[in-house]
Amino acid sequence: MLNPWKQNGLTLAALMVGLVAGAALTTLIAQKGLADAQPSAAIEPAKTCYVDFIKLLKEDTVLLGKQIEIAQGIEAYLRREAESYQKRIEAREKERKEHKPNTAKYRQATEDLIALQADFNRKKIKAEVTLQSDFAREAKIRYQQIRGYAVEIATRRGATEVMVISRAPAENLDFTELQRQLMVSPVLHWDPAFDITDEVEKRARLDMSNEECDAIEVYNDTGEKLAPKARDEAANPDSIDYEIALKGKFKLVGVFSDLDRANSKRVPMAAKDASPVWDLPSFGTGTIEPQEDGSALYVAPENLPPGADAAKGAIITIEVAPQKARAKGKTVRIRILPPPKENK
Repeated sequence: MLNPWKQNGLTLAALMVGLVAGAALTTLIAQKGLADAQPSAAIEPAKTCYVDFIKLLKEDTVLLGKQIEIAQGIEAYLRREAESYQKRIEAREKERKEHKPNTAKYRQATEDLIALQADFNRKKIKAEVTLQSDFAREAKIRYQQIRGYAVEIATRRGATEVMVISRAPAENLDFTELQRQLMVSPVLHWDPAFDITDEVEKRARLDMSNEECDAIEVYNDTGEKLAPKARDEAANPDSIDYEIALKGKFKLVGVFSDLDRANSKRVPMAAKDASPVWDLPSFGTGTIEPQEDGSALYVAPENLPPGADAAKGAIITIEVAPQKARAKGKTVRIRILPPPKENK
């Protein structure tokens, strides 16, 4: 799963779509039904509503959730590819060491290593392009949905056009940011009574999923449920929930719930129905395999990750949230123990 500090990057596509929204949304209501309109002797003055579309897109939890899902998929793909290429590179490196420099086999192994690295780099670049393309696609889809809500609300108010505004105070912007704001919203003053931003946001939030992860249960390889350790990260940054030996295995089970809107209370939901997304962000810290029942199998690495303290081991984090969740999931911190000291 992705942490909140990543969210600014994930809203980039939304903001780019928002730059187009300023021109696209203006007068959209006035354009409805022109083909069927009858000639009029007098032109009625426009009735205008205003909406801060950039704010809506930037803070939209539905769009953010879709972008998180996309990013998680790309990260999982790159992690699998990295592990695969790492094994192949290590095998070729081992083969190269078996030959003397300047021999044909040594040079061939060297060329193979360069080719493997170049191939992996190409896949990373392609994945980044796919990521941005998918972000933009979802942003456009969400833009059309919110645009529709703005039209509905403005129409009920009797408006004939909607103008895009920016609520951000100009005095807090540098000149470059001010120029961008003016490009998006040329409206310098408006009557707050006709600002429908909050109404549109309230309607857009109805699309938000209310699935959440309430806890993570951990079981050892014998099926015994483990009790988490007392954790106080404020007092001890190295606080952990569980410990595991090298090559050890944990079964991770998420506890999920959804909101019963009719009764305004949360109800349990099956892990399989939640379609949980398990995330092990660090390379070289083992593997995590989602299971059909919604749980996940974590297998610790054979050796401590590079840079880990040989005496203390390594602390890793695993996060999970329902696939449709719009908020941060639950996280467990696990210490991978160093290998036991040999008896002399």
